Amino acid sequence: MHEIVRAIARPGIGLTLLTLSLMLTLSLAFAQRAAAAGPSLFAEGLHISTGAILDPNDRVWVADHNAGFCRIKPSTDGPGVIDHPQHPGEDVDHTCLGGLLPEAATGPDAAGQPAFIDPSPEFESSGDEFVLIPDGASPSSDVVATRSTVGAGDSGSTIRWIVPERWKTT
Repeated sequence: MHEIVRAIARPGIGLTLLTLSLMLTLSLAFAQRAAAAGPSLFAEGLHISTGAILDPNDRVWVADHNAGFCRIKPSTDGPGVIDHPQHPGEDVDHTCLGGLLPEAATGPDAAGQPAFIDPSPEFESSGDEFVLIPDGASPSSDVVATRSTVGAGDSGSTIRWIVPERWKTT
């Protein structure tokens, strides 16, 4: 009787070991592929980034604790940077709202996670788009509401955000 059990158990153990080794090999292959497709650095020079949006012209705008709400200038050879002067008087685009950078427009002192809202998505870049940005500065309980303006730019039209109002939260 013991010989019959051993005869049945040997092929079962071999099949089980074969299945386990195949599963291990496949899981390692998938894990290696997942690691290869990991995250990549999109922008650098930020202090404490709290979120980002993609505008209708496919440009990234980031909310940063120190810089405010700014457009990212893409780079062909590495991560992008904030599209705004880092020193007073520099001859570059001024895209930041609020924050601590020189010559920034009115906006949140410490920009929080922005929310992009398009009331009429069927009419792309119609000018009714806006972004809500909470101000995380300690004396503030404001939410900054921006409206888009469309003007001529280096790639057709450029979206600029203006700050027409600050909403107090209670």
